[in-house]
Amino acid sequence: MAPPSYYKTGREARMLPVFSSERLVFRPFQRSDVPAVFKLFSDPETMKFDGGETMNHLSEAEWLIDAYTHLAPDARSMRWAVVLKDGGHFIGSAGFHQIDWHHRRAEIGGEMLKPYRRKGLATEAMHRLIRFGFETMGFHRLTAMVSPYNHDAERLVQRGPFVMEGRLREWERWGGRWIDLKVYGLLQHEWRHGGN
Repeated sequence: MAPPSYYKTGREARMLPVFSSERLVFRPFQRSDVPAVFKLFSDPETMKFDGGETMNHLSEAEWLIDAYTHLAPDARSMRWAVVLKDGGHFIGSAGFHQIDWHHRRAEIGGEMLKPYRRKGLATEAMHRLIRFGFETMGFHRLTAMVSPYNHDAERLVQRGPFVMEGRLREWERWGGRWIDLKVYGLLQHEWRHGGN
């Protein structure tokens, strides 16, 4: 399977589409997002469950924005800025990684600034991103890889409703130590038949 036709026009990169939920808008990153992106990815508490490495310079936020503003025809990852529909405030980022177009699968993930947590926004964002992945992107399977110590993320994906499929022992190296990851999966027909 190739990327959807509106992503692939010859060899040029395309802008990511904009889509929304009740309270949120998923849009391409903008240069004005640099300070907020840096705040998000330089926070040790946020990053301890997302690789462990924090940003140290604004130039790293600029690089991330440049890397994810356009989608190459053979893209293996997509990431959106997530902003509040009311006021446009940047609250986090979310997207798909490890995209395999042939097998129609991807890993889902995201991060949220601390002031916006525990307000139902992460659940809303995840559900909208899942719907976009299955309905618009045509994915057959979505995977969430979660640290066993990240209890908030586990509760979130379980409300997805993802199914825990196993544990990958010492799967990644975060901050100089090996970390296990739990694998959660969700299939398109499970999402569709779940009334979503």
